[in-house]
Amino acid sequence: MAGESCIVARIRNYALVSSEVVSGKVTDVVRRVAAELLKEWDPERGDFMVLRDDRVIQVKLPLPSPELYDRLKNYNIRRSGDSAEATIPVYEIIYSGDWVSGGFRAEEAVLVFPFISSELNNQIISDIINTLRTEEVGFEEE
Repeated sequence: MAGESCIVARIRNYALVSSEVVSGKVTDVVRRVAAELLKEWDPERGDFMVLRDDRVIQVKLPLPSPELYDRLKNYNIRRSGDSAEATIPVYEIIYSGDWVSGGFRAEEAVLVFPFISSELNNQIISDIINTLRTEEVGFEEE
């Protein structure tokens, strides 16, 4: 792959605030973004967390373009029935949150992951937001 690029998506209160494509290797971008967010972090208010989550995505076969294969080939791409699956690393940087009802509410977070395609990027962002929301609800019910 000639030049790698990543998605940097800002989330506030379980809603997408912004999303941009940034050039660079995902691990370098996550380090740079985390260093910038440390400046915004209020240690009196809560924790600063960087979490890695591997997300499995599926794409119907045949793949729509050789470029998509090039983006997926480094992420354990494999066939599963009439689809291709790949495991994408997604980094969640949570820098503003509150402990509520025995659980954690991520008020502000940034997601960093490799650029795949506009449709798949949006799916990953939506899945992460839903997971964060579900985790908070799960904590509150305990």
